[in-house]
Amino acid sequence: MSFKVTVQSSGTSFDADENEPILEAALRQGLSFPYSCRGGSCGSCRGKVLQGEVEYLDGVPPGISRQEVQEGFALFCQASATTDLVIDVAEINAARDIAVKTLPCRVERMERLCHDVMRLYLKLPAGERLQFLAGQYLDILL
Repeated sequence: MSFKVTVQSSGTSFDADENEPILEAALRQGLSFPYSCRGGSCGSCRGKVLQGEVEYLDGVPPGISRQEVQEGFALFCQASATTDLVIDVAEINAARDIAVKTLPCRVERMERLCHDVMRLYLKLPAGERLQFLAGQYLDILL
């Protein structure tokens, strides 16, 4: 079974399979929503459910309070549709032309900016380009 999810601001619709996180369904169909950890901790994927119902298969994640859930907010990396939905989420339209990539790289230099912030200079393989939009995050897998 699948459910229709409509983004109110753009009118864009996509299908979400039963028990499939809304974020995963959107990404699978070429839409870009904000996210980072994908584990329900950071709150980057937070949006509002305007119509319909969602559920959390593993319980309410730590990145959202019970009060926010009662107000209609959801973490779309963890929430699955149980009905058709209308949601309010920041859709990142310009990112559609940027392919998600996993690239090997080498740390070329590290610069300590303060006690808990480090600037990394990364060296990509020859011929590779890191394309991004201002405000995007980069996940580093070690």
